[in-house]
Amino acid sequence: MAKVIAFGHGASCDFVFEPCIVEDAIPNYSIGYFCNSINRKTHYSCDPSHTVIALCDLYDLSGENLVPVPSMYKYFDNPAYRPKFELADFCPMYIDTLFSCQTPRSNIFKDEVFAEEKFGEKSRCVHSNHDRPLCLEVTCDLEENAVLVHLGSRKVKCRWKEKIHINDDIYFECPRKATLCPNSICPANCSGRGVCQWNSTIPSCRCFDGNVTSKNCNDYSVVLNPNNLTAEVDDGNHNSNISCTISTFEAVLLLPITFIIFTIIMN
Repeated sequence: MAKVIAFGHGASCDFVFEPCIVEDAIPNYSIGYFCNSINRKTHYSCDPSHTVIALCDLYDLSGENLVPVPSMYKYFDNPAYRPKFELADFCPMYIDTLFSCQTPRSNIFKDEVFAEEKFGEKSRCVHSNHDRPLCLEVTCDLEENAVLVHLGSRKVKCRWKEKIHINDDIYFECPRKATLCPNSICPANCSGRGVCQWNSTIPSCRCFDGNVTSKNCNDYSVVLNPNNLTAEVDDGNHNSNISCTISTFEAVLLLPITFIIFTIIMN
């Protein structure tokens, strides 16, 4: 199954068609993806993938001899405000990495690390009311269709924007499930053979073909017959949509390539 790109997954059509920053402010559809802070001393946050603690890639470049930002990408009243990474339509993001939650703990932070924090390949960055984000172990429960945050011996279901306390004073805020567990929501983006029902309690695919039963609307498979060197695409009902015969010499040259191409298409 093709992996879903988490960036912007489920963030609405406004995320695609509207400006990332509006009148110096972050609109709702941009929260968690773009930023507007030039405070590089204390304004720590999570990057869009929620794997690293980072700073906003927005700088006051007053006095520098730079080519002006194209008018359609001017998001700030101060024309000297701009990101150094320009390929995202000049939209600033939290991509100036300080530390990854998925590597062993560093001494970058002077304060103590909370007992609930974990650093490893399953850890993710989550926003908190502390002076920095927290690194917590997070897993995706596909059966429950839920994000689980591991707090010591406890596993807590985490719903977007929900605030969960780790002690009397400190809490963290749950990120989007579509970002942490993108393949649990409309897998493979419905394979181009259906639409994602985002307004459902649990967003799922509504397939164009009512006979298709898979969660990603893809009941198709590639069948390679080594006896007569044919390749067929099966729609799940044993109806072959494509069939071709090639010579042995052609097979030696093309079969590996054909297999890769069909695999990509079907996924």
